[in-house]
Amino acid sequence: MNKKVLAAAIAAAMVAPVAQADLKISGRVAMELVSEDGAILAKDYGNQRLQMDWADESGFMGRIALDMRQSKFTAPGSEFRDYYTGYKGGFGTLMAGRLAGAGKNIEGDMYVGTFLELRNAFVKGGSYGSSSFINNMIEYNNKFGDAVFKLQYDPTENGSTAVGGKKGDLGASIKAKLAGANVWAAYNNQGDTDTYWKLGGDMKFGEIKVRAVYENDDGATGDEASWALGADMGFGNDWTGTVDYSDKGKNRAEAAYRVGVYKKFSKKAHMWVGYTQNGTSSSTTADIAAYGVGFRVDI
Repeated sequence: MNKKVLAAAIAAAMVAPVAQADLKISGRVAMELVSEDGAILAKDYGNQRLQMDWADESGFMGRIALDMRQSKFTAPGSEFRDYYTGYKGGFGTLMAGRLAGAGKNIEGDMYVGTFLELRNAFVKGGSYGSSSFINNMIEYNNKFGDAVFKLQYDPTENGSTAVGGKKGDLGASIKAKLAGANVWAAYNNQGDTDTYWKLGGDMKFGEIKVRAVYENDDGATGDEASWALGADMGFGNDWTGTVDYSDKGKNRAEAAYRVGVYKKFSKKAHMWVGYTQNGTSSSTTADIAAYGVGFRVDI
């Protein structure tokens, strides 16, 4: 089926119940001015989006979200960020569609979608890491006490992972509180060919929050493990400073680090500035130094 026709059919089927539900429209506008090894770039690394969320009293819910970066409109279908429909009740939530992978930003990086993000350089990105949206997934999630978990499965035959995954995609994650710390773990079998997992946590000591991340990927290039340590410190008036270090950066051969400052002017206005070595979301695997400033407004 033509991709445009398929996308339109999915959107129509999902929007039909909206008239009977509470609809929320939201989005983000963002821009960064960044120097990567001396080349100055003006771009957005993944913050810009427009989405509709809805739910009704019976428990029916759903979402259609678009990635509003210009590069995402060059191929039909790539503009979809995520879309799903489902039902939420006392048993938990059951949903299906193009879903965020179980491990997507489970580490809670405040700089995700910016040139300072942990994913790719410090924590694996891509379809099964911290930047994942995966087609044809069925998810069940629930909460027990202070623990939240997700289970995901793709039952379809869908070709290679490059077009959305293979039959057998299986994902799981859990987040919980333990002895005053936030701990989490995530796993994906990457279409029953490779496995990827990560675990970590963070804990506050006064105004300082310390975190640790460990991950392992046994993909085509062999078994590969890395770790990262970092900390955030509040300075008052919604200013936060950040430092992180990893034994392997984007090229998985050299160390990476970042230093950043994040400012919330309000619930809807944000700014960040910082420096990262081998820590950008550029497609190159070369060692990269980047510094810059970015802004985001939520609507």
